Parts: sequence; C-alpha cells; structure tokens
Amino acid sequence: MAAEIVSLDRQAASSVDAYLEYRRIVGDDDGGKLFTPEEYEAYKKRVLPMRATNRLYVSWTADRTLDCKLIGPETRCF
Repeated sequence: MAAEIVSLDRQAASSVDAYLEYRRIVGDDDGGKLFTPEEYEAYKKRVLPMRATNRLYVSWTADRTLDCKLIGPETRCF
C-alpha cells in the first residue's frame, strides 16, 4: 500500500493545524458539532487548567533492548 502525498498551501496547512489542535483539546466533547470560536475559547478556559494538573505520563522500556518510549498527553501509544 503506497502512501499518497498531499500538498497544501500555507493557509490550508494552517487550517489543518488549527483543526488538529482543536481535536486534541476537545476530542469528542463537542458531540460531532464544532464549537463556535466563543464556545471553543470558553471550553479551553474551563478544561485546560484541569488537564494541566491531572496528566498521565508513562515510561516504557523493552526487556531485551535499550528501547525506551515516553508516552504523554500529546502522543499516542501504537
């Protein structure tokens, strides 16, 4: 299976980055309907302080190798 290359101009890339940040912050809390900019700012003001004090980090090492993975809120474990 070959990967497809997608090229975006600067504005489109910025929009994609903004959406990915939104999804990292909001997740499924919006019920599938994007928050308005005002709702999004209010959500961030309410939720981000709680997340900053309630974080989970995991360190993983392989038994037979020197591999070590740090997994935190911005990374997914695959």
